[in-house]
Amino acid sequence: CSFVFLYSPTNTYSQGTWSPPNADLSYPRTLLKINEIPAARTWILTHADIYSFYAGLYSNAFGQNPPPVLTSNQDRRVAAHTAKNCAYVLLLDRKPAPSQTLDTLTTVQRGTLQAKAISLLERINTNVETYPDFGNYLWRANELIDNMIAYDLLKGVGIPDSLLATSRLKLHEYATNFHTQVAFNTFGLGLTSLHVDNHTLRACGALGMSAVVLNDATSSSVDGQPQKWIQTA
Repeated sequence: CSFVFLYSPTNTYSQGTWSPPNADLSYPRTLLKINEIPAARTWILTHADIYSFYAGLYSNAFGQNPPPVLTSNQDRRVAAHTAKNCAYVLLLDRKPAPSQTLDTLTTVQRGTLQAKAISLLERINTNVETYPDFGNYLWRANELIDNMIAYDLLKGVGIPDSLLATSRLKLHEYATNFHTQVAFNTFGLGLTSLHVDNHTLRACGALGMSAVVLNDATSSSVDGQPQKWIQTA
């Protein structure tokens, strides 16, 4: 997915928010824009392989039920992936139907997907391993990206901020903890100097995604500021 903001390193903001000139602040900001939803539905309907993929994604959204406490890498990853799938199906508002067609979701189905996505975001495990334990940072990056996308798509659906408040706090805490470790450096040693590879690229991509989705978050801590996340990314 591509970032929709343009970064200007000369901009500074109170408590670290990031709002570049001419930025489109509407939601969603990640996988697609709101006016692209009809085209996405058409693409699914007119491509058999994509339809099959979407049917699997739909089944995952309703079928996966991660445990209440997300401890293992597998549980954390599945929860984030499922939250994203729930939010995506909710945004498209379509379900697979006979003869490779798409029907509109029922009110009950929409409510189920919304509640499930929010519940998974509210249960995010924000723990990030500390230096020099970098082994799981690729997991953390993928997890953070999926959770940020899920929140972004829910905002695009129009879910009120009051229902997403806990999710937002969890995401902000997670991004803050992740930045603390990614940017950590002692005597020239840290993730970006010891691991010049796809792990570091993915980690910085996750911080960039966080800055795009939570650009208006504020914090007295530098590690909790979107402006700093995008600079590090």
